[in-house]
Amino acid sequence: INQRFLIGSSFLTNIFFIPYLALRTSAPSLSPRQQVMEVEEEEQNGAGINDVVPFEDRVENIVENKYFGVTVGSMAAFSIFWGLFARPEYGDLSQRGADFLQILKNDRLAYSFLVDMGIFALLQSWMVPDDMRRRNFDDSKVLWATRLVPLFGIAYYMSVRPPIPRSLLKKKKKNDVL
Repeated sequence: INQRFLIGSSFLTNIFFIPYLALRTSAPSLSPRQQVMEVEEEEQNGAGINDVVPFEDRVENIVENKYFGVTVGSMAAFSIFWGLFARPEYGDLSQRGADFLQILKNDRLAYSFLVDMGIFALLQSWMVPDDMRRRNFDDSKVLWATRLVPLFGIAYYMSVRPPIPRSLLKKKKKNDVL
């Protein structure tokens, strides 16, 4: 992942995310035999214990970890629970719902966040099949769970997807946009 797009999309979301989609490279497919050959080559060449890992690789290692999806899903579930049931001084569910609708009617920033979440839900259902092709991962149940359940679907996908093939990571180093 190009760091500029990653950092920019954290602050301005779709303003950076849409150009990233246009600039990234297409995914070459690897046969299962090519994947096995890559793993064998990596095991033979292994990285040294004292090798310095660049910041970009450290971020990528965190995001590629299967527990990252579990963490994202857990944080989302906790946030939803907190928003619905914590702090009783803000009223019951009906009062909170009315307050939420009032905020959406009066605050353009809150409304833009809601629109942004809708756009991300649509992009998620479009991006996951492409990521599945990059990883040679074919599971229609996972794909449909990801498409139909916006936030928790992608968290589930991130926890069950296989690692990205090493040849794509090597190409990424050359092109800087994957």
